[in-house]
Amino acid sequence: MEKTIETKRLVLRPWREEDAAFMYQWLSRDDIAKACGVLPHSSVGDSIAAIRHAEHTPGYRVVTLHDGCPVGAVALVENTERARTAGTQAEIVFWIAAPYRGDGMASEACEAMLKHGFEDMGFDSVSCNIVGMNDHPMKTAVRLGFEYEFVERTRLYDGEITSLVYTVMLKESWTYRHRQR
Repeated sequence: MEKTIETKRLVLRPWREEDAAFMYQWLSRDDIAKACGVLPHSSVGDSIAAIRHAEHTPGYRVVTLHDGCPVGAVALVENTERARTAGTQAEIVFWIAAPYRGDGMASEACEAMLKHGFEDMGFDSVSCNIVGMNDHPMKTAVRLGFEYEFVERTRLYDGEITSLVYTVMLKESWTYRHRQR
């Protein structure tokens, strides 16, 4: 069973099938799915399948408030193609549902996952790769201390060509930032 991580306001826990309606509500939207680099979910069944896949892929978590209300997702996934392209051990991906954006929840969830990755999982580098010129995740990555590496063109599932911005954080940088606090 994946470790549950708690922050001041949030609980990062493994996905459960009862979270499928929440996942579908947001990942059925083309704009959210594109930003996450996945196909939009066409049914709750797609979301259940994604949750079942996440059960076998360590690092995927639903982000909830302490009362259990889901607000988004975060994943710290080892050895993805995009992590390898960036020269890192893992990639962090995240999204927060629209009603909850702008309150620092993405930063709080990502910060907790980075701590887990660097301290518990022993990573020495993590990438945060942003699909398109998406302001919200880019600002979150910068606020967290990720550094720009490079941009490449990529083709999305619908054939659209967009940019994929690679950013990287080394454990050494993360540790230094936290010593300064």
